[in-house]
Amino acid sequence: MLLVLLEGESHGYGIVKEMKSRTSGQIDMLPGNFYTVLQRLIREGVLEDVGLDTEGNTPGRPRRMYRITDFGTRVAAAEALRLQELVAASAVRALIEKARS
Repeated sequence: MLLVLLEGESHGYGIVKEMKSRTSGQIDMLPGNFYTVLQRLIREGVLEDVGLDTEGNTPGRPRRMYRITDFGTRVAAAEALRLQELVAASAVRALIEKARS
């Protein structure tokens, strides 16, 4: 969700659709689950509700738009670093195991 919003504001359906696309369908959140997580991230200051799209950028009726906050960007960066270190650590372990064989 954070990676999608790092690229700009989006509405809920757009976020879900992009998450599904980026993960080849592995992440396909149901609306109830998505909005529960979304509201928690808003409460924690990671995301913010920026109101309805009044610019006409979304088809049909105006949709509620969301964006990542500065704090949310820092959270996403910290998580990316954590994942990078995790991948690096597992690669090192695999090399050590291979060397022992």
